[in-house]
Amino acid sequence: ADGTVVGWGNNFYGQANTPANATNVVAIAAGAYHSLALKGAGTIIGWGNYTDGQITVPASLYQLNLPITVNGTLDVNSPGTYALSYSITNALGAVATTNRTVIVADTLHPVLTLLGSNPLMHALGTPFLDPGVIATDLCAGDLIASVVTNLTVNPNVAGTYINTYTVTDLTGHTTQITRTVLVGNPLVTTLPASYMLNNTATLNGTVNPLAVATTAWFEWGTSVAYGTTSAASSLGSGTSTLAMNVALTNLTPGVAYHYRCVASNSFTIMGSGKDQLFWLPILTLKDNNPLTNECHVPFVDPGATVSIRPLTIAGGSAHSLALKADGTVVSWGHNGFGQTNTPPSATNVVGIAAGSQHSLALRADGTVIGWGATQYLNHGQSTIPASATNVMAIAAGSLHSLALKTNGTVIGWGNNGYGQTKSPASATNVVGIAAGGFHSLALKADGSVIGWGDNSSGQTNTPASATNVMAIAAGSSHNLALKADGTVVAWGDNTYGQTNTPAGATNVVAIAAGGGHSLALSTDGSVTAWGNNTSGQTNIPASVTNVVAIAAGGSHSLALKADGTIIGWGNNFYGQTNIPVSVYLLNLPITVSGTVDADNPSTYVLTYSATNALGAVATATRTVVILPSPLVNTLPVSGLLSNAATLNGSVIPWQADTTSWFEWGSTRAYGNSTVAIGVGGGTNVIAVGSGLTNLTSGLSYHYRCVASNSFGVGRGTDQSFSFWSPSLTLKGLNPVTNECHLPFVDSGATVNIRPLAIAAGYQHNLGLKANGTVIGWGANTYGQIIIPASATNVEAISAGGSHSLALKADGTIIGWGGNTYGQTTVPASATNVVAIAAGGSHSLALKADATVLGWGSGQTNTPASATNVTAIAAGGFHSLALRTNGTVVTWGDNTYGQTNTPASATNVIAIAAGNGHSLALKANGTVVGWGWNAYGQTTIPASATNVVAIAGGYLFSLALRADGTVVGWGNNTYGQTFIPAIATNVVAISAGYEHSLALKADGTVVGWGRNTYGQITIPAGVYQLNLPITVSGAVDMNSPGTYLLNYSTTNSLGAAVTASRTVVVADTLPPVLTLLGGNLLMHELGAPFVDLGVTATDLCAGDRTGNIFVWGTVSANVAGSYSLLYIVTDTSGNLAVTDRTVVVVTRPALTGLSRIGNGAFQFTFTNTPGARFNVLASTNVAQPLSEWMVLGPVTENPPGLFQFADLTATNRPVRYYRLRWP
Repeated sequence: ADGTVVGWGNNFYGQANTPANATNVVAIAAGAYHSLALKGAGTIIGWGNYTDGQITVPASLYQLNLPITVNGTLDVNSPGTYALSYSITNALGAVATTNRTVIVADTLHPVLTLLGSNPLMHALGTPFLDPGVIATDLCAGDLIASVVTNLTVNPNVAGTYINTYTVTDLTGHTTQITRTVLVGNPLVTTLPASYMLNNTATLNGTVNPLAVATTAWFEWGTSVAYGTTSAASSLGSGTSTLAMNVALTNLTPGVAYHYRCVASNSFTIMGSGKDQLFWLPILTLKDNNPLTNECHVPFVDPGATVSIRPLTIAGGSAHSLALKADGTVVSWGHNGFGQTNTPPSATNVVGIAAGSQHSLALRADGTVIGWGATQYLNHGQSTIPASATNVMAIAAGSLHSLALKTNGTVIGWGNNGYGQTKSPASATNVVGIAAGGFHSLALKADGSVIGWGDNSSGQTNTPASATNVMAIAAGSSHNLALKADGTVVAWGDNTYGQTNTPAGATNVVAIAAGGGHSLALSTDGSVTAWGNNTSGQTNIPASVTNVVAIAAGGSHSLALKADGTIIGWGNNFYGQTNIPVSVYLLNLPITVSGTVDADNPSTYVLTYSATNALGAVATATRTVVILPSPLVNTLPVSGLLSNAATLNGSVIPWQADTTSWFEWGSTRAYGNSTVAIGVGGGTNVIAVGSGLTNLTSGLSYHYRCVASNSFGVGRGTDQSFSFWSPSLTLKGLNPVTNECHLPFVDSGATVNIRPLAIAAGYQHNLGLKANGTVIGWGANTYGQIIIPASATNVEAISAGGSHSLALKADGTIIGWGGNTYGQTTVPASATNVVAIAAGGSHSLALKADATVLGWGSGQTNTPASATNVTAIAAGGFHSLALRTNGTVVTWGDNTYGQTNTPASATNVIAIAAGNGHSLALKANGTVVGWGWNAYGQTTIPASATNVVAIAGGYLFSLALRADGTVVGWGNNTYGQTFIPAIATNVVAISAGYEHSLALKADGTVVGWGRNTYGQITIPAGVYQLNLPITVSGAVDMNSPGTYLLNYSTTNSLGAAVTASRTVVVADTLPPVLTLLGGNLLMHELGAPFVDLGVTATDLCAGDRTGNIFVWGTVSANVAGSYSLLYIVTDTSGNLAVTDRTVVVVTRPALTGLSRIGNGAFQFTFTNTPGARFNVLASTNVAQPLSEWMVLGPVTENPPGLFQFADLTATNRPVRYYRLRWP
């Protein structure tokens, strides 16, 4: 009710941070990420997201496009009082009027402008011609004729003279200015440096004393403040131009040095040449120096790198820039709008600036280059206007840009929603500029600051304390000013305390303002930070010492140290704090002189040199010692039997006592050595061999022959053999029992093998078996799991987005699956390959000569720096290569900074690439991640220690620890980073799109995560081989006994395995007794009883009827129920029993025949209890018995009393009945 506004909820863009000027509000509105308020005075204010100008209130909102009638006139050239009246009529006829009184008066003084310099240097003894002035007056016009000049210069006498210029206009206003003329100053020129070699250089210049006693020297240092002065030299008082030079030593290579020649004469009149710059490249040898090389082993020069230290840094919203001493720019971080795509024209750069989504570079010729801000964020901020010439400084805001010209004026371009690109008339004599979110600042020569543009947080209201200012910085909505006394003044938005300058910010020499935080650099090289710390941007790392420059981005911070290293901290979502190695490297050609003869033992010297564009030379030398070590060859393996093999090689001792042995193991790291044997010291070829036993079935082994003598060690080339022995697994039971005389069906066996490697692709997987065959499972949209017949003798596999690769033992590659970008079309040059990698839609191959070959989507241009490579990795659209020196080379898509290798990626032993991120495993078992981090996939967890292998998935990462456990981090939508409990004793890992695989030491494969295409359902074929199985032995199903079946199979290497099954043929079934006749017999009393009998048969013994024993009798003359029991055994003692019931009955007599109430007949009779009778009926007693109707059984109740009711005889006049037993 008091007209204030309260906001809460999502505040990512500050939409809930009500500004201080939101008072007397009468209406409010909330958008997706911004807020609006209508004030009682009719004005509208906005806050929150400003990306598309949604909080920039247009002036047209307050205006009507109605015609205004103006009555009255005024003459601006005639002083006097004039009246103007204004009227307007709307569509309803309503009229509004107002009046204005205009007084035309001459109140301004004339303007005097000096032509030429002030002070003005004049050569002694030469005629003096005053450059004059310009005199203008708004009313009187040109007053040059009225100027009174008092010239005091004597050109023949050295000294200081003051010329006075005075002019008065028609109304008596007087203006006066003066010019200082210095007669006798020396003429000074600064010339390019020379003799720049390693850490030395010679500064050059010329001085003309102009007949006045003069001394000269050089000022030089790492900035235009110089700081170091050479010894002064007396040049006399002649009139000739004299050469000046000073030799500098102990310079620091990689650092840019500024210098100028300075002279002073006896009148204390100074003269100085223009500033010049030179820098010395750093030439660093790769690998060791001195370097030893075995005799007869080809020498591969590891080469050198040329590096330099960056000059300055700049931070944008989510990207960073660095300017190198060679005038080139390195960009990294967010590249969604092309802001890190540094154009080729960015050369000879002397200044840089980073905006929200664009970048600027100032060239030495005073021109400006811009890039970025594409698509919907293009407000023209990177389109440089034609007027941007003679520029001396640049600044980049959120959506606009500024340039300071050498004449002290400012021009702006880009978004002008708040007038931030239209500099005010007071912006003259400007010496510094800064661009904020939607506002601009200018520092004037008198130390005052002016601001224009958005003022919603008071950011253009320069405080009275901002005087004697030396430097300025503009953040999103706040400003900083560095005063001459080393203190900092801050004003504008203070939501996060970014304008609360801390007490520790003293002796400040540089400032930087970010999105909502502030930085200050003190003279001791320390950095102070305050304000928004949501992303840790104000948490100064301990390593930030000896700093010489700072920069603040949207939510990250940068510091340039005196040693040339850059440190970044804060938000790293787009890799903006991952400093790329390219910041320090130069692409200069390196000349190598000297040769190395690898076949002649000696000491050789290689000299490397590199020359920059200034002619500065860096040199380095490497000593290469060729050792007269033994000549060693590794020969093919022999004697592959079961779990044994014999390693073979040859050695030439070269006339020195030599011992030889073999290094061997499951990888090229070997890890095992055979016993060394002596091979003498002759010059003949000596054959050596060593037998291995107890090898593990299912593994491939590498080996090489090694020999050593007093001159050194010789090593043969690596060889390998795929030692694997299949295993046989019996199906069914063992032993198994089979019934005699029943056919025996063998359940058979399977041939099993352990997988050697696994590879997870986008939605499919590959498994490599020890016999060199491949199996695939999961998605098959592009045929990526249909293994081609040629995929035999495979040593390595890799699964990409929708394609698969296999590396064969002969160094060739097979590709299959998706080929939209040619990713499976293997180039002819892909020979002698030792490693492969499949990316999203491209493929890589590492050749034996340590070079990398790429094909497919945009990956054919492998960088020249990818030499001496030991490992490769392919991501979604980028690639990695690991070099022998432990550094990583990256190329391809850099949208998320995934190719900006951080400086910490050193001593790397393994690499991995995800869709938009990269991983490196260091020798100390730690992991470094960079690139896309939206799901924390590059934020390495604390548990990722003692790591021995890494894998990069689409949006997640895996690490295998030395204890066989797996750590996962990043996106876990499908549980792909939730490691199952069974994933222990793991020896290999692989990460797919949203699923993970692990190979355990026992050869089993475990999968977890997404299973849409069955990608984590491990098929049995992973462990099985289609080898023929031979079965020996037979089973006689008709003869009880114990039989043995032997199964055997042999692989392509001749390794055989066997298994046996015991089959017991046994007679376990009893004979079968079959009653002749029914189980229940009715027998008429008195009639002789003859048993119908039983038959007995047995599978083994045949007919056993004659061996049946009958127990029990039937008394045919005594009515009653009798049981007969039949018993028989077979020859194996199996017993069979059955029985029969015989009921002796009298012929029944029907009694009690009567008709009951419903018309049916009923009758009763008595007989032997348990007897069974069926009732037959007919209406014709003479009808044949076969035609009589069977009505059903007679009911017995109680025992011995039988009764029957014929319900079918209702209303029948007569019916005849018979009884018979079943």
